[in-house]
Amino acid sequence: MDSKVRIANPSTGQFVTLPRVKTTRKGILSLFGYDPVNDVYKVLCMTILQGRQRRQSQVVSEEHQVYTLGGQRKWRMIECKHPHLPPPLNVVTKGICINGILYYYAWIKSEASLISFDLISEEFNAIKLPEDIPCVVNYTGKVAIASWPTRNGEVHLWILEDADKQEWSKVSIVVPSWIDLIDIHHGYRFRGTLSTGELIFSPWTFPINPFYFISYNLKENIAKKVVVKVLGEPEASRTIYFDHVESPIFCQMLNITQHRMHVYAFSPPIRGLICRQMDSKVVIANPGTGQILTLPRVKTIRRGGHQRRPQVVSEEHQVYTLGGGQQKWRMIECEHPHLPPPPSYLSTKGICINGILYYYAWIQNEGALISFDLISEEFNAIKLPEDIQCVVNYNGKIAIASLTTINGEVHIWVLEDASKQEWSKVSLVVPSWIDLVGKNGFRFRGTLSTGELIFSPTSCIKPFYFISYNLKENNAKKVVVEGIGYPYGSLEVYFNHVESPVFLSN
Repeated sequence: MDSKVRIANPSTGQFVTLPRVKTTRKGILSLFGYDPVNDVYKVLCMTILQGRQRRQSQVVSEEHQVYTLGGQRKWRMIECKHPHLPPPLNVVTKGICINGILYYYAWIKSEASLISFDLISEEFNAIKLPEDIPCVVNYTGKVAIASWPTRNGEVHLWILEDADKQEWSKVSIVVPSWIDLIDIHHGYRFRGTLSTGELIFSPWTFPINPFYFISYNLKENIAKKVVVKVLGEPEASRTIYFDHVESPIFCQMLNITQHRMHVYAFSPPIRGLICRQMDSKVVIANPGTGQILTLPRVKTIRRGGHQRRPQVVSEEHQVYTLGGGQQKWRMIECEHPHLPPPPSYLSTKGICINGILYYYAWIQNEGALISFDLISEEFNAIKLPEDIQCVVNYNGKIAIASLTTINGEVHIWVLEDASKQEWSKVSLVVPSWIDLVGKNGFRFRGTLSTGELIFSPTSCIKPFYFISYNLKENNAKKVVVEGIGYPYGSLEVYFNHVESPVFLSN
C-alpha cells in the first residue's frame, strides 16, 4: 500500500508492519520470498512504472531494497546489474518464489523478460522469454509462463527447464468440458499446479458470485468446478492464492470443547479438515474457517472399554461420506478380523496416503498394519517387521517409527510394496540431540513436504517446541511455537496442514 509493507499470517490473523520504504520514486513494488539456506523470510522492494511512464520509455527501476524478517529493522539498498522496470501493480502476476528464488515479469529496453532474484546471494539475473506473456506461474515446482485459456479451454505453457542455459519447453493442453464449466462473461487464467498435481484456473474478472475455480486433473483428464462458499459479497477485486500452508511461527487454535470422563480421538488433517471423535459422536472441523460439523451419532451394539489384546475383534465397520446424498452411516464388510487399540493407547490415529487409510491394530494378539482403500472400501492386513504402533508418513510412503533414544537415534521401517509386504529399514541419529531436547521425550512424527524430519514431545512442555531435522544437510534445529497456553492436559500436533475452502454444512 503505497510505501507501506505488511507481513501477515492468515492462519492467526496476525500481521506486522515493516518500516516505511524510503524512496525518491512514488511507485514501488514489493515481493515476498523465503531463503531456505539461512531459514529467513525476505522482502524485495523496487520502484515501478507509474503515472504517464510507458513501456517504450527508457526508464528503469533505480532503487532495489531488501528487508530481512527477524533481522535489523531496516531496509538495505542493494545493487542490480540488470537494469529493468517492473510493470504497474495491475500486471497479471506479482512474482513467485521457488526454491529460494523470486521470479517476476519485467521490461528491459521495452522487451519482455523474466527476472530472477536469488534470496541467498541477493543477485539478479535476466532470462529471455520465449513469448511476451506476463503470467508467471509455478508448474509442478518449475517456473513457467502461461497464456490465457482460449474459449475452448486451450492453454499454452512455457516451462523454464534450465535458467543458466535459458532453455524452455512448451506444453499445450485442452481442458475437457471447458465451455460447460465456465461463465463466458468472465475471463480466466491458469494459476499454477497444486502439490497434488491438479492444474488450477481462476476467473480474473470481478465481481463473480458465488466465486469458483476450475480444477483439472491432467492424469485422469477430468476437470471440475469448485465453488468457494465461505467468501462474502463480491468485491471489486480479489487476490486468489492456492496451496497455502499454515505457518508454525504463530499458533492457531480451534476451540473444540472437551469434557472429562469421555474418550477422545483426533485424526491428522486431510486436505484442510480435521476429524474428532468423542465416544460415539464424530465431528468434522475446518480450522481455516472455524466451522464445525457434527455427524449423525454412530449407532453400535458395542460400548468402549479397556480391553487389552483380547481374542475379540471389531465386529462393526461403518462409513460416512461427507457431502454425499444420504446423511447416514453405512455398514460395510471386513474380511480381515482385527481390533484397533483404544485411542489413548496409540501415538498415532491413522494416516491417509493416496486414498488409503493406514492404522495399527491387533490380529489374534499380534500387531499389524491395516489398510483401508477409500475407493473400493476394502480392507487389507500387512504384517509388521516389528510390533511398533507409531505410524507415520515418510516422504510420501507409509512407515512405522521407534521411539527416539536419549542420544537421538530412531529406527524407521518404510513400506516399499504393500502387495508384496516388503519393508526397508532406515536408521539415523539426529545431531546435537541432547543439546536440543535435554531430558524431554520426543518421537518422530513424519516428514514435511520440504523433506525435513519432524520430532515432537511426548509430554507437555513449556514453551512448546519441536525439532526439525534436515537429513541432506545433517542439520537439526529447535522450533518454538508461540501462543500456546500452559498448562494443558494433552496436545495434538500435526504438520503440512493446508487451508481448505470447503464450506461445512448439514
